[in-house]
Parts: sequence; structure tokens; C-alpha cells
Amino acid sequence: MKTHIQLVGALHLTIGVMGAFGGLVAVFVLGAVGAVGGLAAGIEEGIGTGLLAGGVLGVIALVVLACTALASLPSLFGGWGLLTGKKWGPAVALVASFFHVWSVPFGTALAAYTVWTTMSAEGQAELGLTKV
Repeated sequence: MKTHIQLVGALHLTIGVMGAFGGLVAVFVLGAVGAVGGLAAGIEEGIGTGLLAGGVLGVIALVVLACTALASLPSLFGGWGLLTGKKWGPAVALVASFFHVWSVPFGTALAAYTVWTTMSAEGQAELGLTKV
């Protein structure tokens, strides 16, 4: 069961890192589009319009980054907690898995695997949450 717990932790950590990386990519893409769009608007309609267009896309990029970072935090903390044997790790991983249920099919499979691993009698005993 220890192998299952470590695998669930590694999968949650990987999903969290991928989500945070996706947020960073979105920021760079939106930033580049904002810079090019702002430059084009600035050339065509004046510098004020160009700055406004670039600024709006910059704000959107920051909102996207904040949302993806917040969505990735439970998976990062849950995976890290499971891998390091923290008492709160299984609870955080369970919360993160409920967010992943809607990511069909891989998120749903990860959620089911997390619930099975952390809620089974063997998993509870391995995590030190119940006495055998």
C-alpha cells in the first residue's frame, strides 16, 4: 500500500506542477499577444490606445495566472504531504481529487485512485490514521 500512496502523491504533485506551468505559459502567450496588439494599436491609433490594449491583456494574464496557481495549490500540497508522510497530506489530496473529478478521464481516475488509496483500511493503517 505504501507504493500506492507514493504513486498518488507523485501524481498529485505532477498534476499541480503541470497546472502551474500551464498558467505560466498562458501568461507568456497573453503577454506576447498584448505586446504585439498594443504595439499595433499604438502605431495605428496612438500610444494611449496601445498602452490600454496591452494593459488589459496584461491584467487578464495575471488573473489567469492567479486562477491556475490557486487551482494547482491543493494538488501540490496534497502530493507533497503524501510523499513526505504528513498527517494532513491525505485530507488535502482528497480535497484536490474532488477538484479533479471533472477532468475526464484522467482527473476522474486520479480522484478514484486517491479515494481508494487513502480511504481503504490498508491505506488508513499505512498512513497512521487508524490502529490495526
